[in-house]
Parts: sequence; C-alpha cells; structure tokens
Amino acid sequence: METSIPKLVRELPSNLVLKHGSHSSPDKGMCAMEAVAWVAGEPHSDHPKCASPVLGAIMRGLNDRFTDDERQLLAPLIPRLVGTRAPELESKRAYAMVDAAIRELAPMGLDAVKWTDLADRMRAIAPIVDLASANAALAICREIRSEAWDTRKKSAAAYAAADAAAYAADAADAYAAAYAYADADAAADAADAAAYAADAAAAYAADAYKSPEERARVRSLTRRPIVEATVRAYERVIAIAA
Repeated sequence: METSIPKLVRELPSNLVLKHGSHSSPDKGMCAMEAVAWVAGEPHSDHPKCASPVLGAIMRGLNDRFTDDERQLLAPLIPRLVGTRAPELESKRAYAMVDAAIRELAPMGLDAVKWTDLADRMRAIAPIVDLASANAALAICREIRSEAWDTRKKSAAAYAAADAAAYAADAADAYAAAYAYADADAAADAADAAAYAADAAAAYAADAYKSPEERARVRSLTRRPIVEATVRAYERVIAIAA
C-alpha cells in the first residue's frame, strides 16, 4: 500500500516572527515547531505528527536557547520538516547531531576562549555513528572537562566551554536508556550543548569590556558564528536520508 506523505498546505507568512516557548494558538504567536504544524495544516502543537521526533526535539531546543534575532535563522527550515517522520532514520539523525555538537560546535566555543589545545583534541575524536563511538567520545570529553576543572587556567567562562563539550558527549547516555524517544533526548541534549558553548564563548569575550553596550555587542559577535554553524549542522541532519 502506498503511504501518504504530508505536504505543505500553507505558506509561511512573510512577516513571521518566531517566539520563545509554546503558545495557546497561532494568534498568540508560534515557535518553530508550532509553525511546522501550521504549514502542514495540523492542529496547533509544538509536536506535529508530520515531523521527525529527533528533528523536532532539536528545533524546540534551538528555538528556546537562541536569542530573538538568532531564532529567525530557523524560519527557512520550517517547511523542510514537514513529512520527515521516518522511524528508520531517527538514530542516524540523532548520532549526526551529537557528532556535530562534539566535534564541531563545542570546539568552536573552546577556540573562542583561547583553549585551542582542547578544541583540537575534540576535533580529533573519531566520528560518532553508533553507541560505541558515542561512548568513546563521552570518555574523552569528560577527561577534557576534568582537565579544565583542575587547571582553571583561563576563566569561569572557559571552564563553561569545556563543560559544554562534556555536556554534548553526555547526550550519548540517552542511548543506554530503554524508553521511547531516547534518540530525540540525545539529539536535544546535543543541540542544547551547542547553544551552551555559544553562551560560554560570548561571556568570556565580553568579560573584558566595562560598557554594557560594548559587552552586548561583543557577546553578539562572538555567539553568531557558533549559532550559524549550529543551524548549518541542523540542516545537514535534516538532509539525512536512508
């Protein structure tokens, strides 16, 4: 029997402004996943049935961790989530997001706080494609976090960046849990860790400035490359096929 694939029934409004959190109706505002439900013609929800649970978990995490300005980078991806529910791809998608968080995004946070030796060690981790490689990465990232704690050679923000690396690796633990949507939990944790790395890097960069305006400007400039890299990584995860 041929399976019906959900299709777009509405165009995204040209003036759409994505909002933090969930909302009681589209009239009250929409987060990214509520907008997915809207373009698919589904009842209002931030868990639309047409979308992959893993992709939805990542999107909800990024939607709420990004600033108001950064959140709009997610809008072009909304139509691409319609029709992505495919149970056979969920683990592959989740591992891909965990891999990006550990080997690409968290190291950018470490680079930003001038801890390039630890960043390079993270980039050298073997690709994360299954439980064994995820657990191997977890062990290395926890070593990095321990070293950061022991030396304190940079700042609280630098330690936070290293901690974000280990937090990204902690996403691997979700695979050991025998409950529904473990893949989605891991992917959401990985996306959250990427945002955490951006936070730590921005805090470190802004620390040298006294003016609130200058601190805000520097924070934004430091965060933006990591945020944009996170969105690109998410695009790659969306594009994964069988």
